Amino acid sequence: MHAYRLLSHCGLELDPRFLLPLPSQVRLLSLEQLVYGIIVPLFLESILLKQVFQLWVLSLVGIIIVLLDAYFFVLLKFLQQAPFFTGQLQQLNHLPAL
Repeated sequence: MHAYRLLSHCGLELDPRFLLPLPSQVRLLSLEQLVYGIIVPLFLESILLKQVFQLWVLSLVGIIIVLLDAYFFVLLKFLQQAPFFTGQLQQLNHLPAL
């Protein structure tokens, strides 16, 4: 019953009938088997999933930054060819009136 209490304390549901040594195939888990066989792998899995999620978010942010950088680079190149940046606008103002 210690294993059942520990599992329920961790938020895991387990049918207490499985902890009773009714058939010879079923046996109680020792505390060491419970900790190293169930709790530690679940804890490590949650850490691994959290790191994978963080890497996914960081890579998504990186892709967005690269796309924005490319967009602003193209926009800057386009604006550098615009008349008000190249001085062509002043030349147009000095044309004689028709």
